[in-house]
Amino acid sequence: MKDRDLIDIRRLDLTVLLVFAELVRRRKTTDVAARMGLSQSAISHALSRLRVVFADPLFTRRSDGLDPTPRALELAPRIEGVIEVLRAAISEGGTFDAGGAQRLFRLAANDHVMSLLTTALTGRLAAAAPGCRATWQFGGGADRFEALRRNTIDLAIGRVFRLPEGIVAEPLFEESFAVVARKGHPALGQGLTLEIYCALDHVLVSFRGNVRGSVDMALQRIGRERRVRTSVPLFSTSLAIIAASDCIATVPARLAARLGPFFDLDSFAPPMPIDNYTVSLLRHQRTVGDHGLDWLIGCIRESL
Repeated sequence: MKDRDLIDIRRLDLTVLLVFAELVRRRKTTDVAARMGLSQSAISHALSRLRVVFADPLFTRRSDGLDPTPRALELAPRIEGVIEVLRAAISEGGTFDAGGAQRLFRLAANDHVMSLLTTALTGRLAAAAPGCRATWQFGGGADRFEALRRNTIDLAIGRVFRLPEGIVAEPLFEESFAVVARKGHPALGQGLTLEIYCALDHVLVSFRGNVRGSVDMALQRIGRERRVRTSVPLFSTSLAIIAASDCIATVPARLAARLGPFFDLDSFAPPMPIDNYTVSLLRHQRTVGDHGLDWLIGCIRESL
């Protein structure tokens, strides 16, 4: 470490970092001062120290508060990560006081998982941990592993094909498949056969824009194929298309049960075998022993 870097770090302390995180979150110095039990002058002094260390204004004033600069938005997840690491270190060997904790939980998942968890988990946090909040971002593939490594998220939830070094996976639930179609579909009055399934247009959900997936591999094993009319990255988008067309889609069964009624869709068993898959909780190995994250995982399991 260079001497200059050490000098800059010495200008910071935990309170200054907490002030920064709260300013990004609340955008008003009066609210931050009240929240942290500090004076307005103490908040201003902390902000001055931050501006010197990071060589950036960090916040610009507007009539009703503050706007973070691009540099502040870039720094925010990193500083939140530092704070969370310190919280985890303090909590080692102890327990998580959900009722008195002040914590931001950062999660990543696709909209299948979000549709299953967000409503119940939001209610649980409000009731059991009123000082805690959760933010969700769309996350799938290798990006979520990098986010866990960089500590910009705490937990990712989804399907895993290959587990990178340093990432810990815990099975959450096993998922199967269902085929959905709009009510009154003219081809499905007598049910769904393999012939009808292969003859109809399909909507595929792919985060990377693929036009083949696990369903196509299942069809290939029995010497059949389907016609994918369109590929979209969101399950909710696929259901909206199905509701307004004669296309069908093969989607996670829990998703079909949860959202199918909202789109007025019928659900059918797939007319060929498709392997189930496991949805897992993913965390970085450095967070093993983080009692707050363990508590959140317990809430997630209870929310299913």
